[in-house]
Amino acid sequence: MTVKLRLFKLVLFHARIGLGLRSLIFLVVMLLLSGFIFWSMPYLGTDGSAIFTPVTLSMVDQDDSLLSRKLIEQLGRMSLVEQVFTEPLADGLARLERNEALLVLVIPEDFYEISMRNEIRPPITVHLNPRQPVEAALFVRMLDNLAASIEGMQASYFAFASQMRPLYDETGAFIRQMDQAASHVAFQVLGRRSVVEIDESGKFNTVYHVISNLVCLLALQTCLLLVTQIQHERTTGIRDRLILAGAGPWQLLAARQLVGLFWLAAGCLPLLSGLYRAFPAADHLTITVTVLALYWIFALVCQAVANWARPGDGVILGVWLTILAMLLAGGSIYPAPLLPEILREAGKITPAYWAARTLYRALEGQAVQPQAVWAAAAMAVPATLAAYASYRSRQAVIRPGDLS
Repeated sequence: MTVKLRLFKLVLFHARIGLGLRSLIFLVVMLLLSGFIFWSMPYLGTDGSAIFTPVTLSMVDQDDSLLSRKLIEQLGRMSLVEQVFTEPLADGLARLERNEALLVLVIPEDFYEISMRNEIRPPITVHLNPRQPVEAALFVRMLDNLAASIEGMQASYFAFASQMRPLYDETGAFIRQMDQAASHVAFQVLGRRSVVEIDESGKFNTVYHVISNLVCLLALQTCLLLVTQIQHERTTGIRDRLILAGAGPWQLLAARQLVGLFWLAAGCLPLLSGLYRAFPAADHLTITVTVLALYWIFALVCQAVANWARPGDGVILGVWLTILAMLLAGGSIYPAPLLPEILREAGKITPAYWAARTLYRALEGQAVQPQAVWAAAAMAVPATLAAYASYRSRQAVIRPGDLS
C-alpha cells in the first residue's frame, strides 16, 4: 500500500510541476496539428490513389514470341499504364527524349528460345526517363519480378524435360513436345499476372497513409515534452531530492510514464475522436493501443537519454533528429517501396515502422499483424531496462545528507 501511495503522490507531483509554459505551448501545437489534419483531409481525396499517375511505355519487341507478346499484353492491362507502344528502338528513344514515355523496354532476339534452353539468357535493356524517377523506381522493381518469373519458367521447363526425355525415342518428337510445354508454362506464368503483381504494391490510400504517419508524429512529439521536464528536474535538483526522499527507480520511471500518458491523451484525444467519427469502419481499439504502445516504448528511451545525457538544448535536438530518422526509415516521410533496401530493413528496428503500418491497416479495418506485436514486445524490454538503469545509476551515487 505504501508503494502504491508513493507512486500516486509522485504522479500528482510530476503533473503539478509539469504545468507551465512549455506544456501550454505543447498543447497548442498539438491542437493546431490536429486541426491541420482535418482541414487537409478533403484535399487528399477519399479513394485509393497511386504513388504516381498513369504512364506510357515503349516496347521494342525484337523477339516477337509468345513470351514477349504476353508480356506486352499484361503491361497494357496494368491500371497505372495508360498506353503501351510497340515500335522500333529509334522511335522509342525519340518518344523518351520528348518525355512522352516512362521507359523503353527492349526485348532481344531469340529471348524466348534461349530462355527455354540451358544457356545464358540475353539481357533485357531498359532505357529510363530521368525526369520521372519515382515511377521509374517502381517499374524497375516490377522488372525484377519479371526476371524471377522467367527463372521460375526455366526451372519448371528443365524439371519437366528431364523426366520426359526417356519417354521419347525421336528427338524431333521430344523437341515438339517440349515446345508445347514451354508455351503452356509461359502462358500460365504470365496469364495469371504474376509478373505485374508488383504494381499493386505501389498503390496505397493517400488519406490512410498521411493520417497514420501524422498520428505517429504526434505521439512521438509527446516524448519531447517528457525530455524537457526530466532535464528541468535534473538542473533544479528535484530528481535527486526525490531519490533522497526514498523514491525508488521503478517508482520514478513509472510516475514519469504515467504523467506522459496524461499529456498524450490531452494532445491526441481530439485527433483520435475526430478520426473515429470520420472512419467508423476503422479498428478503433487497434488505433488506440498502437498509439499507446508507440508512446510507451519511445518514452522509455527518452527517459534513459534524458537521465544520462548532459542537460542542454542538444538533448532535445538529438531526440528530434532521432524522431525524423525513425520516420524516414519507417516510410513516413518517403514511401517505403521507394527507399533503398538497406534503409527499409533498418526501419524495422524502430517502433515508428510498425506503428505506422498497424495504424494504416487499422484505418482499413484490418486486424493487427502478429509480427507487430512481437516487435513491440522485443523493443519494450531493452527500453525498460535502459530507463531503469538510468535512474538506478543516479541512485547509486546519492547518499542521505548529500543535499540540504
